[in-house]
Amino acid sequence: MLRQVAWITNSCPHQENQLVAFVNLNMGPGECVWICVSMIYAAKMEKLMNEKRISPYHTKYWPTEQDLIDAGTRSSFRKPAI
Repeated sequence: MLRQVAWITNSCPHQENQLVAFVNLNMGPGECVWICVSMIYAAKMEKLMNEKRISPYHTKYWPTEQDLIDAGTRSSFRKPAI
């Protein structure tokens, strides 16, 4: 699960339902999107990240909404109300 929220936040990383990690990420100013990928699609997500040479711990780039759609993952996208 990847959620991107506002730059200033009161939420620290924590565990949610089904052992999903909640982490606040924002690579800069501007609009943010919350992205959720079900654990059912974890293998597809891992394959996509490997193809794009993305390391969740060392890379500043994460898949875009279109990358996730093209990879065949069922993802939820939500723009938070600010």
